[in-house]
Amino acid sequence: MAVTLVIRMAHVVFLIRMLVGATLVLFGLNDLMELFEVDYGSKANAFLQDMEGSGYLQEVRGGLLILCGIMFVIARWVPLALILFAPIILNILVFHAFLAPTKIAAAAALGVAQVFLAYCYWPYFRSVFVMNTPSRYGTVRRRGGGGMSRPAAASAQRPPAQRPPSAQRPPSAQRPSSAQRPSSAQRPTP
Repeated sequence: MAVTLVIRMAHVVFLIRMLVGATLVLFGLNDLMELFEVDYGSKANAFLQDMEGSGYLQEVRGGLLILCGIMFVIARWVPLALILFAPIILNILVFHAFLAPTKIAAAAALGVAQVFLAYCYWPYFRSVFVMNTPSRYGTVRRRGGGGMSRPAAASAQRPPAQRPPSAQRPPSAQRPSSAQRPSSAQRPTP
């Protein structure tokens, strides 16, 4: 009897999210407690020594890595974790590309996992990439230096009867007045 293995996309997302989360927690703890030492090369080690000399950068990065890793592992606020982790992974990739190119494979794998998870959670990011969205208080469009464009300002100052025919609603699109609307007793019930 053949056993078929069904791998759904949800399983792949879960596995990658867990691996990325565990990696982030491990390297975040390493930033805070120095569990193990990684030798990147002379230029990269000199750069890291200067960064550690600042006194706060390692702790902030370690804290963010742990926070993002925990969010990935417990599957809460994953889109927020992806947003927080995006500049960190970009910095890791640039660091490895310029200062430690021999160890770029792990960073590239983490970058690919980041892009894959961002693709899987894309519906949560779609609203961020919408152009010309109004705020809850309305939108001010500036054209030609004024608050409103000249044609819009001119038509806003004219009474409705003087508006050009293209700006008026066709009779079929006009709302009926309250006298023309049927009362609730005249409306058919479903």
